[in-house]
Amino acid sequence: MKRPVSTAALAAAFILPALHTGNAAAASPVVVRPMHSQGASFRYPRLVAFPNPDIQKRVNALLADREAVRRAARMECLNTFRDTHVKHGKPSFKVAVAASYVSPRYLSLDVRQSEYCGGADREQDVPDPLTIDLAKGAALDWRTVFKPGVLPDPQANANVEPQLLAMYRAHYGAAKKPPTCQSYVKGGTQLKLWLDAKQGLVVSPNLPPAAQVCVADIALTPNELAPVIADRNFLADLKAMVAPTTPPKEGAR
Repeated sequence: MKRPVSTAALAAAFILPALHTGNAAAASPVVVRPMHSQGASFRYPRLVAFPNPDIQKRVNALLADREAVRRAARMECLNTFRDTHVKHGKPSFKVAVAASYVSPRYLSLDVRQSEYCGGADREQDVPDPLTIDLAKGAALDWRTVFKPGVLPDPQANANVEPQLLAMYRAHYGAAKKPPTCQSYVKGGTQLKLWLDAKQGLVVSPNLPPAAQVCVADIALTPNELAPVIADRNFLADLKAMVAPTTPPKEGAR
């Protein structure tokens, strides 16, 4: 996925009205910086203003931890390439981070990683998203958002297709992937989820490196998701953020 980022965009902040909690602190805006970051000097964003200082501290600690893990993975990749004495190609480890959804309740990051550490597999633009519940200051547990049976369950019968995967597959044909890809996107497939303020909920299958050509990011609209969402506050937030659109479309990949 190509995301050209200008210098101005790197410095931009996302400012939204805060939740009304009946106190003076609630008048503070929600400010996130940077909105976009990529390259060797990538940064996960931080909450630079938030009504609740304790939650702000917890969220920023979580973001700093994820950033540190990613930087450690970069060093490991470069060291692996060096230690295996690969005689062709160059090591590569690129990360792009975008705050794709910021509301008073949720912060969602679209994180992409491309790497070559030697060997046969080369990862390109692989999603590793993060969505944070700003009311709790913790990563969102998607199981609390959806009704039972909607999300893929590793312990469930792989022959029973979860509803969210069925919704994804209904639009997968429009992605124009090779026919063999249908065998990868099936009952046992786990899904990566994140929010996008322009599109809705983005769904991407978690496939092995050899099947990365089969990955397609499909955005599902709030109206389409409404029947399968248990958390009505989540749905209300999504509807408030995402303007009504035509039927779901493939994401940038």
